[in-house]
Amino acid sequence: MKKKNIAMLMTMAMITSGVTAPMEAVYASDEIQIQSEDVFESENEDALGESTDVTEATEDSFAESAESEATDMSEAEEVEITEDAEQSGDEEIEISEEDSDTEENVADVFSDGAEDTVTYSSEVVESGYCGSHFTDSEDCKRVLYKLYADGTLIIEGTGKIDTYQFQNDDRIKTVQIMEGITNLGIIGAFSNCKNLTSVSLPDSLQSTGSAFYGCESLNSVNIPSGVTTIGYSSFYGCKSLKNITIPDSVTTIEERAFSDCEKLGSLNIPISVKSIGQYAFYHCSSLESINIPATVESVGNHAFDECESVRNVNISSKDTSFGEYVFEDCTDLRSVTLPKGIKTIRKGLLCGCERLADVALPESVTSIEESAFRNCSALMEIVLPQGLTEIGDSAFYNTGFLSIKLPNGLKSIGKSAFESGNFTDIVLPDSLTDIGEDAFLYNRKLESISIPENIKELKKNTFAGCWKLKSVTLAEGLLKIADGAFSYCYSLETITIPDSVTTIGDNSFNGCSSLKAIYFSKNLTEIGYEAFAGCEGLVNVSLPEKLESIDTGAFEGCTALLGLYIPGTNVKITSRAIGYNSDSEKNEKLVIIGKAGSTAETYAKNTGLLFHNVDDQLTHQTELKATCVKEGNVEYWHCDNCGQDFGNAQGTEVLDTTAVAKLKHDKVFVEYKQPTCTEVGNRSYYHCRSCGKNFMNGANDDDTETKEDMTFAAYGHNWVWSDNGSVSSGTNVVKRGTTKPVYVHSTIRKQRICTRCGQVAEKKNENNVLKVNIDQITLKCGQSSTAFRVSGDPIKSVSSFENLVKISNLNKKNGTFKVTAHSKIYGNTFITITTTTGLIAEIEIFVQPNPVKTSSIRGLSKSVSVVKGKSVTLKPTLEPVNSPEKITYTSSNKKIATVSAKGVVKGVKPGTAKITVKSGSKKVVVTVKVTGVKTTKLSRVPAAKSISKGKTFKIKAVAAPKNTSEKITYTSSNKKVATVTAKGVVKGLRKGTATITVKSGSKKMTCKVTVK
Repeated sequence: MKKKNIAMLMTMAMITSGVTAPMEAVYASDEIQIQSEDVFESENEDALGESTDVTEATEDSFAESAESEATDMSEAEEVEITEDAEQSGDEEIEISEEDSDTEENVADVFSDGAEDTVTYSSEVVESGYCGSHFTDSEDCKRVLYKLYADGTLIIEGTGKIDTYQFQNDDRIKTVQIMEGITNLGIIGAFSNCKNLTSVSLPDSLQSTGSAFYGCESLNSVNIPSGVTTIGYSSFYGCKSLKNITIPDSVTTIEERAFSDCEKLGSLNIPISVKSIGQYAFYHCSSLESINIPATVESVGNHAFDECESVRNVNISSKDTSFGEYVFEDCTDLRSVTLPKGIKTIRKGLLCGCERLADVALPESVTSIEESAFRNCSALMEIVLPQGLTEIGDSAFYNTGFLSIKLPNGLKSIGKSAFESGNFTDIVLPDSLTDIGEDAFLYNRKLESISIPENIKELKKNTFAGCWKLKSVTLAEGLLKIADGAFSYCYSLETITIPDSVTTIGDNSFNGCSSLKAIYFSKNLTEIGYEAFAGCEGLVNVSLPEKLESIDTGAFEGCTALLGLYIPGTNVKITSRAIGYNSDSEKNEKLVIIGKAGSTAETYAKNTGLLFHNVDDQLTHQTELKATCVKEGNVEYWHCDNCGQDFGNAQGTEVLDTTAVAKLKHDKVFVEYKQPTCTEVGNRSYYHCRSCGKNFMNGANDDDTETKEDMTFAAYGHNWVWSDNGSVSSGTNVVKRGTTKPVYVHSTIRKQRICTRCGQVAEKKNENNVLKVNIDQITLKCGQSSTAFRVSGDPIKSVSSFENLVKISNLNKKNGTFKVTAHSKIYGNTFITITTTTGLIAEIEIFVQPNPVKTSSIRGLSKSVSVVKGKSVTLKPTLEPVNSPEKITYTSSNKKIATVSAKGVVKGVKPGTAKITVKSGSKKVVVTVKVTGVKTTKLSRVPAAKSISKGKTFKIKAVAAPKNTSEKITYTSSNKKVATVTAKGVVKGLRKGTATITVKSGSKKMTCKVTVK
């Protein structure tokens, strides 16, 4: 045998035996003798074990074949290898003629002269064949590989790669597959290569097979245009894959092709694709939108399940066949566009899409399958197509509907279809023939329901747990109320069971604690186990004559039940069916009513309950009205035999009591009144408006009447005469810095007066008045002022107490005079003004050495209002009034309000501005609010208008006055019938009526729109 490179020999041995473990580079410098039997036996055993662990796709036939080959190889002769071969990456290999029958010349495959051979600068650490897992087959040798030290794997050849040997190989970082390779096989050629980050695929490739599942580091793949099939689990679990380009050549995306590609953010499905397999994009949690083109013929089960970031889905073709739960648990999905013509909403299609708020069902839809919208809790509204005939089990379980309208053609509602709903009412169409179990279970806001006549049976728990259900209407034709149908409907107060009903099932009305009245079917034959248990509001119950059986606990816990009438003589009454508040407590007040000798009487005696023979004679007692002084009684009938009282002549309604308690006094409080000269008085007490009695105690239940006289006689006038009725006023207290006017007056009258009530019998004779505009003034030494204005009675004199000031220029007619301060002396003094009628006013004068300055500005409000275009005048007063410092006015926003030099404020436009009034160092800020012009009238709004569906018209409303600041608005009372724009354009959407309200400020008009 000729010399061989030991690395190549070991490579061929591993290929032959199916070994996938990595090889170490061995060089020819080490001369080694290898016993072929030992080498191939040990390596073959490892290979068989490892290939079994790698993939479940390995079949027994592969193992048997490999085992057979290993057995053949173990019989090979010993091979001697010398170190003559070169130690380069692409060594030439010499193979003896005696080996040429079983091995191809590998040197020819790897020779530098081959047309498709790729050279690489890094060291080759492993090479061999990979066309098939049958290592000695011709298919295997069509494809060869080289693995370089930097992790680059290059594969060349023709046909298919179908091998296990690269699986779980953490050395591989980059894969380059050259032209000629058409298929990557179905056994996961590169599966679980955790460090593989990039792949280069050739244009010759037709199918990706199952090549890359579990390659967690692979981040992008460009699939070549020749690929027609993305195979089973091709990229399953490629958690780093962010971008994928699917070429227009692809027709099939097989099962789990991209499952668990958690970072895949975008997806473009080309129009060439016809089939998407089940779980194809399962848990692609970063995918944001899905568009399924019209060319797709089928989408498999759970294809887009748990795509948690998807917000919108668009389905283009009605002919696309969908599997089950295609978009289940797409928890961020907000809207779905379904194609026109689609007939069936498939099972679980949008199940668990908890944020789905917008979906329009095409009119072509006739069936909504099981769990289609289950747990779509944000779906508040949906319009069901008129052609819909079937709603499947749990179809709308736990949706957010506040209201829903079922179409007239609907025939069946499946089990739990609307369980845990939120709507307050729902109209069941007459076409409905079947309602499934639990259909409306736990609809805790549902208040009313009417069952159509084609429903023959209310199934188990149909309306159980509908806490707010108050009104139930059952149509004739209903035969059976099944177990728990209305259990725990706490708000239900009355129920009328139509005569067609023959059976009331177990627990049918269990827990209906507010139920007070039951009107039974005349043809009822059976009342089930605990059918009315816990109906705490029932007082009297009359059962129908045809009733045959009452099951255990039927009326258990009916704690208020006084009478139960059983007209039938042979009714089967199961033990504990009637008369128990609980398992251990009897209802001692209950009277069982029936015929003598009946099973009802036997049950009463055996149970220890009261019994009344309905045929016993009764004594009638008429009603006696109660008053606040006497008790009364209701109308009733008394049985002397059993001692019971009844509320009807038939003796079937037991009364707990016949007495009507005395009414409470209708007391009103009468306040104490002091007598006057002309009017009678009274002490405080309480008076009953019903019986007329008087009481000292105001409690309505206190009957202690008082007999005392509550009134006091009038006093009468006590007149005295007064010759001089002179009254005067005008004392003035001066507070420096706060100037105010002085007013002094006197009245002199001749009068007769009552000393008790003060009534005066004569009118006043004379009024005298003295008015001075200011009560003080401040002057600088030597300064003069004529600021005084005196009015009223004529002035007699004006004088000063001291020489601090001098009075001059007195004009008694006009009431003016001049005050001049001393030029050097300062302090304060008074001047006295006296009228000819004797009235006196004193004015204080303050003299100071310094100039007089404004100390304050008064007479202004903090805020004023003015209408746009109008004005208001500010009238400030300075303190002191003779301050020489001028008043100025400024506006903070002249676009809102302006102010003149004389304080005239004018509103410019609605808003708020601040006016600063200033004198010297003092200022006051007045907030001016400019209000808009309000609308006083609306016109040109038609009272009514008819339009066709899809048509529009415009309401041309006019508001007066023209300069009104209040805008015209338009609103529709029913946007499903007609909409209106902000400019008054009305559009009819569907038949019906809507009211358009036109409003400007407080004025409004309406237009009734009828859409034909």
